[in-house]
Amino acid sequence: YEAENHFLLTGDSARGSELDFDVPIRLIHGKKDRDVCHTWSERLFDRIKSNNKQMVLLEHGDHRLSKPEEIECILEAVRGILN
Repeated sequence: YEAENHFLLTGDSARGSELDFDVPIRLIHGKKDRDVCHTWSERLFDRIKSNNKQMVLLEHGDHRLSKPEEIECILEAVRGILN
């Protein structure tokens, strides 16, 4: 997986430390992603300390999230932040 190749979320930085954000956080990940496993987003989501965070796992989404319904999901997340 891509994240493993770049040593993201590994070592001490991946061991339970919280990521404190005071901004809206939206993670959208496809469960069919063959480049970065969706479990990386789940692990990241669990570490984020924010009152305004959401995660969406798209059952048939791949790495690109380029299908019309996937793009609409992304746009909806952005609209939700801006409104």
